[in-house]
Amino acid sequence: MRTEPGEIQYDLSKGSLMKILQDHGIETRFQSMTTDEIDQAVDLYRAGDSIKTIAAKLGKAKGSVWKALTGSGVEMRPSTR
Repeated sequence: MRTEPGEIQYDLSKGSLMKILQDHGIETRFQSMTTDEIDQAVDLYRAGDSIKTIAAKLGKAKGSVWKALTGSGVEMRPSTR
């Protein structure tokens, strides 16, 4: 990503930015997962990634990832909690 003169670029994931906004009481609108993101989440889960890891990689909430996976018919592994 190229920045223009005078622009500041921060190395933050979308999830990190959303957490900072939430921590400061800034309301954001719901961002549903795209078809590509859901496909990527399914691939990552089937490859062994946890829901938490997938959520961090995609900058989404764990609940959103879980909902996308179950809605795609993915057989869920037992929780390790």
